[in-house]
Amino acid sequence: MQVDLNDSKFSLRSTGEVISSSVRAPKSGSFVGAVRPEDLEILPSNGQTEDDKTKLEVPVVIQEVSYVGREIVVYGQTTNGEVIKAIGRPDAELITLAPSDKVVFRTQKEKVLFFVDEHFGVRI
Repeated sequence: MQVDLNDSKFSLRSTGEVISSSVRAPKSGSFVGAVRPEDLEILPSNGQTEDDKTKLEVPVVIQEVSYVGREIVVYGQTTNGEVIKAIGRPDAELITLAPSDKVVFRTQKEKVLFFVDEHFGVRI
């Protein structure tokens, strides 16, 4: 996920939400945040979101839904065009998801890892 660095704080480019503060990062450059796909919860658009400052919620539009064994794989596009992959266990609400549906991917902010956006992507 593309992130911006302002005043030692990383914020998600697609929503502007601050993900992490007091980051020791180079003063300039391009940075990305990464989350393991299985660490993203998939919430239907009518699902209950939380006003919890420890969680990161990313609204997406579904591009593709597939099943791998007992898991559902959902690719969602953010408002700035990035495609994010989430993996979860399908339940009654998730098996009805289809391309162009709007959902929210949610994770704990502490699960986001930051890297310099370059070929070898040094972790910050």
